[in-house]
Amino acid sequence: MTLDRTGKAQDGGDKGAGPSLQQPGDQPSAVEQITSGIEEGKQYPGADVKKMVEDVLSADGRAQKDRADVAEANLTNLTGKHETLTTQFTTLSGQVRDMVQAKNDAEANA
Repeated sequence: MTLDRTGKAQDGGDKGAGPSLQQPGDQPSAVEQITSGIEEGKQYPGADVKKMVEDVLSADGRAQKDRADVAEANLTNLTGKHETLTTQFTTLSGQVRDMVQAKNDAEANA
């Protein structure tokens, strides 16, 4: 997400807005996803059970990878912002130091 000069994200959200890295509380767990498709009393061959488990686990893995990718992108963005702020602070500190030194020199020469 990039910000324009007004502090609004280009997607229309406010600064800091973005996808949540937390899973919603109502999202079913992998076990609930697997068991929700099982009919009581029905016999399932081992291959079907294995396929159901693999499908749910790979979907869960993709969701975790997506969350990790978002977190990594956010971290990269914040690292860049931190470096920019550090540079600005260093520049400003130097300017303040120079102004104080000039004031002290002017007072000493007065």
